[in-house]
Amino acid sequence: MQVRLLAAQVLDAVVHRGRSLKSELAGALPRLSDARDRALLEAIAFTALRGRHRYMPALRGWLQKPPGANDGPLLALLLAGCAQLDALQLPAHAALDATVEATRALGRPHQAGLVNALLRRAQREGFRRPIRPRPYRTGCVAGSSPRGRRRRPRCSRRARRRPRCGCG
Repeated sequence: MQVRLLAAQVLDAVVHRGRSLKSELAGALPRLSDARDRALLEAIAFTALRGRHRYMPALRGWLQKPPGANDGPLLALLLAGCAQLDALQLPAHAALDATVEATRALGRPHQAGLVNALLRRAQREGFRRPIRPRPYRTGCVAGSSPRGRRRRPRCSRRARRRPRCGCG
């Protein structure tokens, strides 16, 4: 439980207050005596930050009301829980229980049910991979048409002067 609470505090400082992950971890890691707990804290923090652009849209879509201004620690705890379920693939019962207990330790016992419901939904539905836009084509697009290359005039890149289409 303490690992998840420290992970939420680190993530809240980094995501919502703009602090450095390195400095926050340097302050949080000495509080844990077991090396396995320190490794888990680092793994949760790195994974949650790496995947937050997948987790946050799903969480915001599942919430009925938008999160308030003071809900930064709760959102950071939800990010930590999502990282445990999705990328780290920890046993779901352990990740859910420890994250809900960390919600109570965070001083938000009235929101423990919300955290439990959101993480169970994340476990059930998962997270969609982001759709990556196709990369833009570089080079000459002069005279491009929906019919493809048939009508596209050739651009002379070998010409000494700059071509009219501006691609060179």
